[in-house]
Amino acid sequence: MRLLMDRSFILTILAVVVFATILAFGLGASAELICTILGLGVVTAVAENHFRSQRPT
Repeated sequence: MRLLMDRSFILTILAVVVFATILAFGLGASAELICTILGLGVVTAVAENHFRSQRPT
């Protein structure tokens, strides 16, 4: 159950990033800004996964 909860949080982070990217694209943001949003979101999700996997059980 804990694994499912950890993964669902990471998927939530990625879903929010995708939504923000779509919103930015719809409002006419530049490609550089959209790539930065995606990059930061992926780095955040990977870091969160890394830190949660090192937590003692």
